[in-house]
Amino acid sequence: SKYVDPVSGNEVVQLTSTRKWNVHPTYHVNGFLDDQRIVFAAEAEGATNIYVCSLVAGEITQLTAGIGTSYLLAYLAGERGDGRGTDAFHIVAGYSSHAVYFVEGDELRTVNADTLEEESLYRIGPEWVCGVLELSGDEQTVLLPLLPRECFNTRGDLAEFLRRTDRLALSSRLVGVSVGDGRSQVLWEDAGRFIGHAAFSPVSDRLVLCERATDPDRRDEPLLWLLKLEDEEAIPFPTRNPKTGHSVWLPDGTGVVTHGMVVDGGREHGAEYIQILNLDTSTRWIGYHGPPRYYGHCHTTPDGQTIIVDGVFAPDQITAVTPHGDGYFTEPICVHGTDSSGGQRAHAHPHVSPNGEWLVFGSLRGGRKDLFAVRVKGLAKDEELTRFNPLRRAFHRDCKHGQEGIGRVFRQPVQPDAISFLFHAHLAISAHTLADTTRFFSHANLNVGPCHRIAAM
Repeated sequence: SKYVDPVSGNEVVQLTSTRKWNVHPTYHVNGFLDDQRIVFAAEAEGATNIYVCSLVAGEITQLTAGIGTSYLLAYLAGERGDGRGTDAFHIVAGYSSHAVYFVEGDELRTVNADTLEEESLYRIGPEWVCGVLELSGDEQTVLLPLLPRECFNTRGDLAEFLRRTDRLALSSRLVGVSVGDGRSQVLWEDAGRFIGHAAFSPVSDRLVLCERATDPDRRDEPLLWLLKLEDEEAIPFPTRNPKTGHSVWLPDGTGVVTHGMVVDGGREHGAEYIQILNLDTSTRWIGYHGPPRYYGHCHTTPDGQTIIVDGVFAPDQITAVTPHGDGYFTEPICVHGTDSSGGQRAHAHPHVSPNGEWLVFGSLRGGRKDLFAVRVKGLAKDEELTRFNPLRRAFHRDCKHGQEGIGRVFRQPVQPDAISFLFHAHLAISAHTLADTTRFFSHANLNVGPCHRIAAM
């Protein structure tokens, strides 16, 4: 079925309406088999199966018959299911090969989406629990982040698993498995680190972006790292908050995109940031928005010029953010209508297709998780983009709170001093200070180039 989005006016296509928990891969993992088909997992008849959906025709094909209703990692995190099957965060698609790789039970398996031929590639072993799967850019190596099962031998949530790994110096591994013959190699091993997310560079299988998580109370310990496998070197990214949020590679492999919440007590305290970092760890660009801060994920367009977020600017809206000089443009794509409190599989996780034509997202609207798609190529026009001026400081007196604030830049032609806006995290933000016209952003001095529209995707 199709409908018109109430915010952007874009046409949105509902891809699924049956089965339970229709979920596509997580934010940094490719789920596209080509430019018109996406892989997803769903529960049916007591098992989690893998399916492929045509974005054009709407046809859905079942690829596997599952043996359980969730993978162990999701099960341990409190998700429903028996912990014996697979799930959407343990599948990755080969865009060129049309192969789907997935973990089920203690096996890494593969199925061809065209022929439905299925085979086992690798046995993980009982002492390990697999994190989020990834695939190298040349589609020759599957990356398995393996977590020590012992770290889960405790009651509690993810934070407790991290503390246990840190406290007991338990080791995580990154294992590369050849898709041709199933041969494996330990690429990295780390004591005291919980590595659940790791991704090869799009252009090199010798560079890995990963989260080397530790006890959450070690707040100054960086979360995001670059692993240089050849040199056996781990380099921390100096993200705006050391415990940054979800992160992805730029498509050309020249840097990474991350976002999170500012907590250091400075003038941006409480705001959400979006940051682009180069491989030498320098900041290419940073932009701010808020408060309030909304949870979310990020993805990028194929040209790397536009960042797609599902929760930074509104709790239920997918927004395109295009850096421009020391500011940015925004364009609403659609309302996703899901609740971020429902666990990772309830989240939107927006994905742009490799040719930039489609954006696929999930939604828990109506009490069930389904997949939706919207065409994004050619949507935006110059006059529809929100334009931002360079940041200017204009101190004012907020009459209600009696506090001094910082004037930010708003949508033209409104002037910064025309709207009072208190930027202090410990104070309540009233409705009149969060008018729809408010946006605020970067004070970085780096120029990223001319504005790019959604039409350029």
